Amino acid sequence: MGLLLGGIVVVAPIWWFFGVAAAVKAAVAVAIVMVVLSLITAISSAGDERKKEEARRQEAEAEAARAIVRAKWEARRQELLETAIRAWGEETALRLRAREVKLGDTEDMVRFAFGEPEAIDEKVLKTKTKRTFKYQALGGRGYAVKIHLDDGEVVGWEK
Repeated sequence: MGLLLGGIVVVAPIWWFFGVAAAVKAAVAVAIVMVVLSLITAISSAGDERKKEEARRQEAEAEAARAIVRAKWEARRQELLETAIRAWGEETALRLRAREVKLGDTEDMVRFAFGEPEAIDEKVLKTKTKRTFKYQALGGRGYAVKIHLDDGEVVGWEK
């Protein structure tokens, strides 16, 4: 037989030892402590909500910035494609835009298709210059794409 105070069962009721007034005071004190704890929890969760809202706002701003960069890049890419069409024709320009090179393509065509190489190996011989354009580094294990050129023309590749 005990008294339930704020979810805690007191084995020997307080009022047995200290009277009813003390038991009421103890119950009120426990209730006040529980209210304070619930307020602290509510304030803490409100702070968490503010942090979450701030994180959502920052992510939205970052996504808007990424969208602007994508739009600018796409406009530049379209401009480059139009230049490539004028230089090499539509079929070749579209093939290169899809990153498809073929034997005989020029160094400029490779740069249009893949961009600037991450690394270039070059050997200058008596009769020609051999270059290997390397793209997509594999973390110390070589490159995913290597395009071999002799005197500025594609002679082979490795993917």
